[in-house]
Amino acid sequence: INPQDFSSEIASIQSGGDIFGFDTIGYTIDNNSIKDDIAYSQELLRQWNSGELTTFREKQQMVYCPKFDSTKYSNFMSFFYNCTSMVYFPSDIPTSHIANFESCWQNCSNLQILNIDTSNATTLRAMVSSCLKLKYISPIDCAKCSSSAALSTVFSNCSSLQQIEIFNTGKCVNFQNLCYACKSLNKLTTLDLSSATNVSLIFYNCTNLKSVIIPGSVTHIYGGAFSGCQSLT
Repeated sequence: INPQDFSSEIASIQSGGDIFGFDTIGYTIDNNSIKDDIAYSQELLRQWNSGELTTFREKQQMVYCPKFDSTKYSNFMSFFYNCTSMVYFPSDIPTSHIANFESCWQNCSNLQILNIDTSNATTLRAMVSSCLKLKYISPIDCAKCSSSAALSTVFSNCSSLQQIEIFNTGKCVNFQNLCYACKSLNKLTTLDLSSATNVSLIFYNCTNLKSVIIPGSVTHIYGGAFSGCQSLT
């Protein structure tokens, strides 16, 4: 199947294409056929609708997340934890009402694109930690991040992520390991650390990071925060 034909091919599968809400097509074809991957996601959706599943945690065979109803939940803690095969999360699954994203996509090592709304989030701790192939994540709103560890390790070990936009961080206190070992990161928007009490290893080993703007008065930048940032100018 030619890449440009993937969308129409999936749509032609009976009772298949409509459960994902695809707006971005990006497949890696290996020993598993697309039809088998879709059939597995359909079965997960059946289990979800019947109440047999309450999260998709540890569903390591799940390549495509089915388009489930998220409106009944406010807690996404570890919801997709260790779904190591997942490459796609439907962008039209509502997340603006979710308060807890802690470890939600942690260790989803094949996830490449993530479009979410974090405007109601109170904690993002380790949200996409160790998403090794993540290349894009939508802007992160931290206006309501209230817990003491809300921003720790959020992007830790996201070694393919090149740009991060994160805003409304002025009231956040713990940024420990925020971008730890994000080796491809070269651009970060203005990061307000005015309330920070812990920035330990915040940019540790971000070897391609060239600049970051930190406004206002910051008194808690200390050893290790920029260790290994060899490109920082």
